[in-house]
Amino acid sequence: MPAANPTGEFIFFIKRQNNIKYSVQFGFFEAEEDEEADIPIAVIRHNGRTPNFEVDVIDRRLHEPPFYIGEGTCIAMGESCPVADTEIARKDSKSVLAGKRQRTLPNPRIFQQVRGLNIFSVCVRRNFISLSYRSDGLPRIAFVDKVSAKESIESNRPLDFTEVKPITSNRMDAVGDSKIYSIVSSGNLSYDSPNMRYSIFSYTSPTEIREVNPLTGVDNFIGGYAGFEDYDSSLYAEQRIWLPSRDGEKISVSLIWKKELTQNIYRERPLHSAFTSLPQNRPMYITGYGAYGVSTDPDFSMERLSLLDRGILYAVVHVRGGGN
Repeated sequence: MPAANPTGEFIFFIKRQNNIKYSVQFGFFEAEEDEEADIPIAVIRHNGRTPNFEVDVIDRRLHEPPFYIGEGTCIAMGESCPVADTEIARKDSKSVLAGKRQRTLPNPRIFQQVRGLNIFSVCVRRNFISLSYRSDGLPRIAFVDKVSAKESIESNRPLDFTEVKPITSNRMDAVGDSKIYSIVSSGNLSYDSPNMRYSIFSYTSPTEIREVNPLTGVDNFIGGYAGFEDYDSSLYAEQRIWLPSRDGEKISVSLIWKKELTQNIYRERPLHSAFTSLPQNRPMYITGYGAYGVSTDPDFSMERLSLLDRGILYAVVHVRGGGN
């Protein structure tokens, strides 16, 4: 319902369909100097063609709602699944997936080298569009400025998303050297916000809150570390290994330990080649959860430090079922 007509009636932006999840972010491609007016857009995240979701941009000037799943231009797509088989296109004759109105940019997947790409959410702001997603079993975020996004769509080119990566600092050395960190978007409640705020943390580094300007690339520290001012992350280590399951599929395992405990405690012949750089003959605490798409992602825990300081090797098994 338009805010200018608060006594009007609500209408579906996209009508309900069985087994379809979608979310909508409204915004504009703001007018440049040689243009007369802003272009109203809707950015849709949906699972119409892949269970790992895709993101489409719809020009709302085309017609009045309702729109359809798959209408517009696909700018990012999660990893496909063989069983999906575009169920909508075959079951719903009104879906534009079965027609020709869907326009897909070449190679709309972001970061082609990653595995298990799953798009969590999309955020539209005045200056940028950002995506939260999972790749290689870990949460990540990326952004593209709106001017570049508009030009790419008009020219039918893939969008040039920039992945947000750790800024190595004195307190974040462990994250800077590690690939097993979590990075999640936060804040950004105002459409006019020029910056994208995010949090980054790992098993051995406490939460750091930062802001990046998608237009300039400037990344600034905002806050964090309350109560951990004297904490030294360099005393601890973390590593991710991949172990085969019974059916041969690789399962990721995160291992965390105190560095000084790796001295003079190796087996002559480790049980597995992945353990050659890890402490041997130590007590191990193994945990993990993965069901209903809920993952056990890297996080910082003061309680875990107590175990590490006692010489325990901490292992988190990222089992299937958690979205990894």
